[in-house]
Amino acid sequence: MEYDIFIVDDDQSFRMMMSKTLKSAGFNVDVAENGYDAFKKFLTHKYRLIIVDLKMPVMDGQETIKAIKKVNKDQPIVVISAYVDGHIRQEILDAGVYTFLTKPVDMDELLGIVQKIAGRPVSRR
Repeated sequence: MEYDIFIVDDDQSFRMMMSKTLKSAGFNVDVAENGYDAFKKFLTHKYRLIIVDLKMPVMDGQETIKAIKKVNKDQPIVVISAYVDGHIRQEILDAGVYTFLTKPVDMDELLGIVQKIAGRPVSRR
C-alpha cells in the first residue's frame, strides 16, 4: 500500500495532532510509535515522506534514519525533536534528511514542508 506521509513518534497525542493536520490537507497518513515498528512498515510500504522523532523507545530516530537510508538513500525524511544538540543535529542533517524541526512544531510550517516535498501547492490551514 502507498501512503503519502509516515509519522514515527512515541508521543501519541503529538502523533494524532500531526496526523489530523495532514489528513485534513488531503494526505494519506500511516503511523508508528517506535523506530523498530517503523522500519518493518517501511520495508513493505511506500512513503513520499517520513517524519521521525529522535527520542523513542526500542529503536531511536537516529538508528531508524540510518536503517531507512541504507535501503533507500533518497527517501525524504523530516526529523522532529525537542532535544536540540548541535552535534547530533548536524549528524542528522549529514545523514541526508530534508530538514530538522524543533518541538513544539508549528503545524503550518510542517504542512508547508510536507506540501513542498509532495509537490503540492503550499497552503496554510
